[in-house]
Amino acid sequence: MDSGAAKGTVDAATPPVPNSRRVTFIRVGARPDGPGEAKDWTCGFISEGTGQKQVALRGLGPSLQLADSTGLLADPTLELHLPDGSVVTNDNWRDNSPDDLAVLTTNQLNPPSDLESAIVADLAPGAYTAILRSKTNDPGVALIEGYDLQSLSSSRFANISTRGLVQ
Repeated sequence: MDSGAAKGTVDAATPPVPNSRRVTFIRVGARPDGPGEAKDWTCGFISEGTGQKQVALRGLGPSLQLADSTGLLADPTLELHLPDGSVVTNDNWRDNSPDDLAVLTTNQLNPPSDLESAIVADLAPGAYTAILRSKTNDPGVALIEGYDLQSLSSSRFANISTRGLVQ
């Protein structure tokens, strides 16, 4: 098996949103480099500052076909590991609470495919890990996205990193 490293990207931009709130976009993606099979992606980030920060995380796979990608992760699941050791999970984004669904749709952050994942969370300052996995344990190309829903708060995304497990 290839023991090469995964390729990663980090982009920062501001996507258009239907309301006047500014939503900052951080996209972190990884894909295998070589013939190895990546089965989970890890994205670490820090919320630094003095206050709570509301964020939305998305785990994409099937909808990446819109970008002419091949070998996509068919059914991603998303985990958010909190500093206290607890884990927030989501399999299909429509399984969120009504309040979280409203946040996603109001900010036009609902994933294009019902099989994709999303988590809305209020984060205290600290270190966090998001993990995107295949529900079917099949390899594929995937993308983790993070959206800062309170870009004017006293806290911010910082020290964003990514890695893919290549076996």
